[in-house]
Amino acid sequence: MLTAAGLIQVAQAQKTNVESAAIYLRNSEISDAKKAIDEAAIHDETKNDPKMWYYRTAIYDTILRNKDYSSLVDATTVEKFVLAAKGCVTADEKKRYEWYCANQAIIQSSFDAYNAAYTYLQEKNYDKAVRFFEYVIANIALDKDGQLKKNNLTDKNIYNAIYRSAFVDEKYDIARTYSKKLIDMDYNDPLIYYFNAETYIIAGDTTKALEVIGVGRNKFGNDKDLINYELNIYLKQGKSDVLLNKVNEALSSDPDNSTLIYVRGNIYDKFAADRYDAAQRAQDEAEKLERKAKNEKVPANKTKLIAQSKKQSVLADSLIKEMRVKATLAEADYKRKTELDPDNVDGHYAMGALLNNYENTIIVNKINKTSGVNQQEYDKKIAALQKEQRAILDRALKHFNDALAIVENMSEGDEDKKREKKNLKIMVLESIKSVYKNMNNEVKFMEIKKQIDELE
Repeated sequence: MLTAAGLIQVAQAQKTNVESAAIYLRNSEISDAKKAIDEAAIHDETKNDPKMWYYRTAIYDTILRNKDYSSLVDATTVEKFVLAAKGCVTADEKKRYEWYCANQAIIQSSFDAYNAAYTYLQEKNYDKAVRFFEYVIANIALDKDGQLKKNNLTDKNIYNAIYRSAFVDEKYDIARTYSKKLIDMDYNDPLIYYFNAETYIIAGDTTKALEVIGVGRNKFGNDKDLINYELNIYLKQGKSDVLLNKVNEALSSDPDNSTLIYVRGNIYDKFAADRYDAAQRAQDEAEKLERKAKNEKVPANKTKLIAQSKKQSVLADSLIKEMRVKATLAEADYKRKTELDPDNVDGHYAMGALLNNYENTIIVNKINKTSGVNQQEYDKKIAALQKEQRAILDRALKHFNDALAIVENMSEGDEDKKREKKNLKIMVLESIKSVYKNMNNEVKFMEIKKQIDELE
């Protein structure tokens, strides 16, 4: 056991380590300086000494900034520098070292920590990435002149970086935690509600996901992406009528809200698609049963199969009728959207897609099933259907071209805007190409394909 005199000697030895580290630093004997200050940093007598923190910060700063000392750098060096700078600021109650620790080192160490965090993100080492991002966030409060915020190192930007990267790499717990932090901070971006809700969907908690989306919609009432996301959840639950009622209720007090009208069109559109898919399944089943009936030798079984086939055909016809009703309602809303908001790409694109997809497909199916007692009657029926198909495709093409013109006039601004414009243009051109394919116009098809290839 150490005596009182022994304890004094140990304390003096640790203070001597601090002094020695200072001398080694001044003489550029950095290896010895590092060894001395590391010993002082873990001893009870000096680990809270502002002077120790000051020299520890300066020594690690020197190591990181000077290539001559690169052999002293290891996986812990940046972290030790960050913690030293923070320790220096928080322990320096008399502000003796403020000129360096608070005004310089805390800033430099934050940039070092931020860069390290991004490196760990790229390596998908989320534990360390989050730890280093948290170091930066802690330092933001110590930056009295706001230099970090001036360089876009804010807690909001950091939380944003964490949750987006974590979500992409399927670290959903981390994505949920940090998107929730932004929600609590009233971050002005509807996407955080989508990402936060999606982590619950992935975890199988639909109730919580809808709760989050509800909060987002209260803040961003007309954001179509949030509304459509909510719609998709209800559709999966077979409850599209719930959202339809919500939208109709909102429209009753705001009948010319173009966003809500467009969303209602989406609801009808998706319902039409669901009915169409169900009709196709029923028709396929009817045809399969009909083939079985033709090959069935037992009369009773044959009768039963024919009855089942007819039942499926009746169901298919009924579903197609429902589909047409909903598609008509969707078309009316999309038309109204283009009237209220003629310079918005959404209404034109949605209308074109509705015509090119559902309406054209219905005509194609009619053409494929057309028959006649003779060639003349058959040709007459086909000609009438082809004329109807061409009118539908011409309308679709007009709406897609209107959408393309709107995209062409979009501002390009920063890189994100340029990328968004290019992606939208490719999307619209792909749809135009699809129309020309349905028209059997190979020349125009290849012309549009070339434009898409040049953009990609």
